[in-house]
Amino acid sequence: QVISGLAMLLTLTWVASTANHNRDNNRVVEGVKTAPGESFRLATCGVLLVLMTYCFLNTRDGRLKNPHPGFWRALHGSTLWYAIMAAILLVVHPNDGITIMSWLFPGIQRIDQRGPMEGVGANLPIAEVVVGTLGMDHLDCRITKETIYRQVFGLWFFAHAIGWWAKMLMLRDLRTCLVYSTVFELIELTLQCLVPEFQECWWDSLILDWLVANLLIGMNLGMFTQKILNWPSLNWAQHHPLTWKLKLAKLLTVMAPSSWIKYDWNPDNDPVSLILNSVIWVMMCMGEVNSFFLINLFQLPRDHAFNVFRQVFFCLAALPACEEWYEYTRHVRVYNTGYVTKEYKEKYLGRKPRIGQTVWLLIITISLETAAILKYSLALNLFSKATTFDARYWGPWATSSVLFLSYFTIHCWYFYRGTRAYPRWLKMLKWSSALPLLLLCRLYAF
Repeated sequence: QVISGLAMLLTLTWVASTANHNRDNNRVVEGVKTAPGESFRLATCGVLLVLMTYCFLNTRDGRLKNPHPGFWRALHGSTLWYAIMAAILLVVHPNDGITIMSWLFPGIQRIDQRGPMEGVGANLPIAEVVVGTLGMDHLDCRITKETIYRQVFGLWFFAHAIGWWAKMLMLRDLRTCLVYSTVFELIELTLQCLVPEFQECWWDSLILDWLVANLLIGMNLGMFTQKILNWPSLNWAQHHPLTWKLKLAKLLTVMAPSSWIKYDWNPDNDPVSLILNSVIWVMMCMGEVNSFFLINLFQLPRDHAFNVFRQVFFCLAALPACEEWYEYTRHVRVYNTGYVTKEYKEKYLGRKPRIGQTVWLLIITISLETAAILKYSLALNLFSKATTFDARYWGPWATSSVLFLSYFTIHCWYFYRGTRAYPRWLKMLKWSSALPLLLLCRLYAF
């Protein structure tokens, strides 16, 4: 602790002594010019270093142990730093917030806000498509060799595949990931009148994104990775001869939890656990949607450093958060059902039921970020420009919500009566509640 504290102090002292804003007799040195926001960036980096050092030394260990518990403690400090930045953007005036963002991440130069891209994507040549912050070339909906090649080898196809590989390792349940992936695609359709970059061609969204990148590549690669990490013949001893499977598993476990289990989120159909199990992927989905709103509000180019930093940051933060939330839901399920599973006896029995520090901070961070996005959207008249938000957008969600709430009410009635033999029509009502959402497919660009 002493050595780490001294290293932090020496680093901050060195940065302070070599910064471009050195002062001589309380006057700025003549001839020395600083870029706008340079001092602010140095200050925020100093705060980040202090928070990461403090959390590395003083916060308790989480569920993840590899590559070292200190790594995840320091990551907790960076999450706290991001939450502070989100809180600052929330409380300051929107004009000041835009200035702060440009100071933190140079290259942000917001111009007049663009409105919805009406009519874009109706079989337009690439040269005629308007290029925005993320580019509008993906709205050339002609199925040609050039358009397919551009989408498959584009940045977002790669991001989809890698993202869903990581989410599969976080959630470790194929059904949950399928629901999450489908809901996100439907949210994109619903919010395209607010965020033009959400507009997509039908074959790009349904086939390339949802089917190929998300399911066939991302989720299956995640399940394969998990299978390797759960391989029964694995022996982590150094003297054991390593096959290619063992070598790959050893490499992957550098950033893995100390133990890998397949999550069974709600096997007993407990209504409370059903709601809690949805919280984690709903918050992750909110974080994904927020990224597109931030890109649109601050008009960030697709290759801006903020986009990469934020995605990597939230991906790492979600790893321990999923572990902590899964444990908390196991405690709640045992409390509500009274049934203790073998998994619970081996891993969680005797531990204090509480919401983990990482998942609590991650939920607060995403909530602060969402509140800031709502504030800036109102200030920049983003909602007033969405003149096309009619029943085509909200109608399917309203109908689906009514059907699902009907199912959930009847399900609770059966559950708390002690009747666990649910009728077949109740399951049909559950799945039929998703059918109205198919009407959103009319909003695709063709």
